[in-house]
Amino acid sequence: MHSTPRVLCTAHRKTTLILKLIRKITTLGFKNIELFTQNKVNVIKATFKILKQIHAK
Repeated sequence: MHSTPRVLCTAHRKTTLILKLIRKITTLGFKNIELFTQNKVNVIKATFKILKQIHAK
């Protein structure tokens, strides 16, 4: 009966570690996505500015 809590403890530790890793990966991913979308928006704005300048001429 004494071995069951230890097994549960190790399993719990492993799951928490995995969850922490997943959290880290997801936060990094979300940051990258945010940066990527910001860059895309900036590129779109820049292209629109260029197009406006071309049309103004």
